[in-house]
Amino acid sequence: MVATIPGGNKKGQPLGEADAKDIQWWVTRISDGLEKEPDKKFADKDRAWLTEARAELDRRANGGQQMPATTQVQASPRAARTAINSDVVLYVGAHDDAKSATAALAKLQELGHLISPAPACATLPEGCAILISAVIIDPVNETFPQQGKLGLSKVALEKIAGALSVSWEPSGCRRTDDGRDPYYCSYEAVGKVRNFDGSWRVITNNKVMDLRDGSPTVIAMQLQSEAKARKAKSEGKGDAKEGDWRAQLRDMRFRIAEQAETKAKLRAIRSLGIRASYTREELQKPFFAAQVQFTGRSSDPKIRRMFAQRIADSFLGSAVPMLYGNQKRSLGEPPPFSSVEDDDPIDSYGEEVVDDPYGPDGEAVIDRGDDPDSY
Repeated sequence: MVATIPGGNKKGQPLGEADAKDIQWWVTRISDGLEKEPDKKFADKDRAWLTEARAELDRRANGGQQMPATTQVQASPRAARTAINSDVVLYVGAHDDAKSATAALAKLQELGHLISPAPACATLPEGCAILISAVIIDPVNETFPQQGKLGLSKVALEKIAGALSVSWEPSGCRRTDDGRDPYYCSYEAVGKVRNFDGSWRVITNNKVMDLRDGSPTVIAMQLQSEAKARKAKSEGKGDAKEGDWRAQLRDMRFRIAEQAETKAKLRAIRSLGIRASYTREELQKPFFAAQVQFTGRSSDPKIRRMFAQRIADSFLGSAVPMLYGNQKRSLGEPPPFSSVEDDDPIDSYGEEVVDDPYGPDGEAVIDRGDDPDSY
């Protein structure tokens, strides 16, 4: 893999194309960091980078020239947002009509990565809309290498979860082991998102962190570290140490419960339809998160008034007693914030409720009392 500038405005630029002053600045910074913390996390990667950076500086000192730019440095997330074409702007946002929402979902599947409870919307609950949000992922700062591709980091997955309004269940997110072994932790995460029909969809996943001596995870860390050390030694790069994995293991053990919780939640988020890895070209396209959202909009004025009343109650319900006290209303006095118009009440379907003295067949309803023989 070609070494690149590790941060700043020119992050991702190959060293051969970078300015010598930029390379020297990063050499000084990374060297100082290793001098203060020689066993810090990713210290072996920093040493490998320093070897290549110093080799590039030596090449320049011996008359080598800076190579012409052949790759484009990754644009910032703000610049990536401006790259969303005008078609996307037409389809993101709120869709009050199920037919319009379905057309938007179909189009956005072609323009990017759609994360949605369903590929189409047959009907919408009264007062609700389908909200579609565009989420831009920065391939440089919000991903990590994953088998030749890029996996989405915690920051990227949490951005998508926020756009979907994922809600975590306090009673469902918990440790499932007894907690007696400090190097073993099992955690289960339970969350929920709304389907397009208003029902809840439960998402769940778990993560087991087994960091005890001799566990498969610890053995794999050790073998990987030793393999890197042998490779570095064969290539004349003697900076890598075979014991570097122990520092990483200490850090993982110190935060074992926190890491188990985070990994379980990230796994649950991926279960919504997010792949384990993407190519850099695929991540140039945005992710589209679709969710159902209550708007309170309706074509029926009575339903709109009812929704407005409920919204006002949710915001002002706790404030009224604080301002006016728990006052008792006299008989016949309308409740606070209610309409004084003499309108017929409506049921949950928006239909008027009228006291009809006759049954469904037009016959008078007779009060039979409590006599069981009269039924």
